[in-house]
Amino acid sequence: MKRIAWILSVSLTLWCACPTPIICADSQPPDTPYVAATGHVVQGAFLRFFRAYGGEALLGAPLTDEFILAGHYVQCFAHVALQRPLDASGDAVVLRPIGELLHKAQPPLPANAVPSGTEAAARYFAATGHTVCHAFLDFFEAHGGAAFFGPPITEIVVEDGVIVQYFRNASLEWHPAEGEGYCIRLGNLGKSYLATLQLPASLTRPAELAASTPAPARAPAEMPAMTIATPSPASVAAAPSPTATPPRLPLLPAAASDLQLYAAVKYPVTAANGYQTVYVQVRDWRGERVTQAKVDVILRSNARVPQAFSARTDDTGRAVFTFDLSSLPAANPVVVDVRASTGGTKGFAQTIYSTAP
Repeated sequence: MKRIAWILSVSLTLWCACPTPIICADSQPPDTPYVAATGHVVQGAFLRFFRAYGGEALLGAPLTDEFILAGHYVQCFAHVALQRPLDASGDAVVLRPIGELLHKAQPPLPANAVPSGTEAAARYFAATGHTVCHAFLDFFEAHGGAAFFGPPITEIVVEDGVIVQYFRNASLEWHPAEGEGYCIRLGNLGKSYLATLQLPASLTRPAELAASTPAPARAPAEMPAMTIATPSPASVAAAPSPTATPPRLPLLPAAASDLQLYAAVKYPVTAANGYQTVYVQVRDWRGERVTQAKVDVILRSNARVPQAFSARTDDTGRAVFTFDLSSLPAANPVVVDVRASTGGTKGFAQTIYSTAP
């Protein structure tokens, strides 16, 4: 009973007597590719989104670099997760619906509890049947609204003594501030989501900042065609011994004048006895497609000696590599290094895939 009374007391405070919220702010977003104290890099389209929405103050510190998950490039931050399709051009970045993926949604309000449209301090979302009210509504509308958070998927709840509300893409928390007032801030929903993914340690381990910062790779306007080019045995080259742990993405720095590579695998997760295809698109620094560039694809993991394949880009600037996994030792994860060169210029890219047990 005491706990219920405390919850009611706090809820009434939030609903009926909320002073102006103290919005937790950070310094201005960085003007250069961002490396947080966590040791992870935000770059390319993700960096542009990161800057546009207030940087670490809103999204939280990056907890991973980019990785591939279910047909998307994904990057996890403390508060949210970002994604963009593998085959998308431009800055097609959205927030991943981690509130729903973590099964935080609650049933909608009953009809008799829906606020009237005249209540300025409450906004009802018919799509999910929930409301955002008072101080949470102030913060919600001041920081992108439904375009950023998605609609609410719960009402205000209390979890472990913290007042919280869940949205499709994020969560908001109410915290007492020193002196009078309170602080509304995003919860660590991205961190909770990351814990459910069980990613390889190579993707989450912090790394020291490289001497030169990687330039964002420019993605092609469309995915390469699904033609198959199987390397001949003569194209399989010897490679150096594998390292103790496969490196995480991204590995190799690039200058602004270097070739811009886009690399993707057909299957982010594949069977040990199946086939894998790697698609590579090569462009110059102006974004023009490069033909007859030499492309090397190197597969690396802890379980086998690296395997290398070579080809040249076709008239569309593409190279496609398909290989039989049954002829390779089982490994998980597999890091795919991609290198391209032509006329003295070069470029680098990486991607990764996993083998199902």
